[in-house]
Amino acid sequence: MIFSVFWLPTEQEYLWADNPVNAYLIYDQYQYELIKKKKVNKSFKNWMHAKDQLPLADKNSFINVTHLTYEAGLRNYSISVPKDTLLAVELRYSRFQKMKNLPYPLNKEIKIKTKDGPDFNQYKIGFEKIYEHLLNGDCYQVNYTKNYHFEMNHSFLDLVSSFFSQKNKLSAYAHATSLGENWGILSNSPECLVQKEKKYLACYPIKGTMKFNSGNQTELWNHLKRSKKQRAELIMIADLIRNDLSKIGEPNANIVLPFPRKLIVPGLMHQLAKIQTTLPKNVKEGELIRAIFPGGSITGAPKLSVMKIIQEIENEQRRFYCGSTILKINSLWKSSINIRTAEYKNNSLLVGAGGGITLKSTVKNEWNEMENKLKSFLSLFNVSI
Repeated sequence: MIFSVFWLPTEQEYLWADNPVNAYLIYDQYQYELIKKKKVNKSFKNWMHAKDQLPLADKNSFINVTHLTYEAGLRNYSISVPKDTLLAVELRYSRFQKMKNLPYPLNKEIKIKTKDGPDFNQYKIGFEKIYEHLLNGDCYQVNYTKNYHFEMNHSFLDLVSSFFSQKNKLSAYAHATSLGENWGILSNSPECLVQKEKKYLACYPIKGTMKFNSGNQTELWNHLKRSKKQRAELIMIADLIRNDLSKIGEPNANIVLPFPRKLIVPGLMHQLAKIQTTLPKNVKEGELIRAIFPGGSITGAPKLSVMKIIQEIENEQRRFYCGSTILKINSLWKSSINIRTAEYKNNSLLVGAGGGITLKSTVKNEWNEMENKLKSFLSLFNVSI
């Protein structure tokens, strides 16, 4: 069963889409039709050329969902990936509706049986290599991530019902997509890559994080804002994204005050910024993706240099984590950066977590931040580890 569901925080409702008319997996040299179960001789490059012809507004009666993996961003910058690397998923649904409750009620506790992830010493080796690049002036900030693997005896529908049952913990860009009985994507992302807002394009990068469960919000927020390390992280990425937006909009995309802004998600307090430019007339999807993707907050700066460093040091694919999901329906066009995101496949869950490394970072603090972000995502489930 193929379907997608998005959380709509303003309405406190779900947007449910099913009955797909098209469903494609996009690889570097070919595509695969999920419905007809056949290979198509069209490349990722062909797919992006088709995106170059598509406007942001869609006047037909369909809903379009696109999942870009982080590796699609590598190809966007002409960095090679293995030929069978999944780069994107393209879904077009003919039926969708808003609903107060999902059709699959929560009926069981989610129990994770085993966990496999990085150990501290392994993480430290990568951290020290990144720090050397920073000292050498090769980059200013690197977003360093790791994968965690979980095993469970639950279907994807079990996870979806558990995930969406706690509305007070859902972030602004929370969503899920089932790509069949044993494969799906779950995201509780609070972060926007770019979205259309009337006559503007706006980005909302997140950088700067502290653990927060309860207590004095004002005191912690003041502490977060005063941190030179956390503020520098956000300034670097806001400036990078301002430059990216300027490629397609007015020459001077602007950081919109107040700066920084406060964001609270399960177990964490974040800083975020708003960067805005005038929406260019007749801008196309492909043009926007090429200019912005992958998001600067999950790469670092300068973007091309750090993407090469990340590929060398992480030595594993991020897949849907750190990718983006685009939702397009009528005049709505918005995209997330898929942090707090997992991929489910055959009773296994792949979850990514990480953070920005700068010269003011310490390995212990960055390790703790990564673990706290993992816990933030897992708090959406009734988890027993």
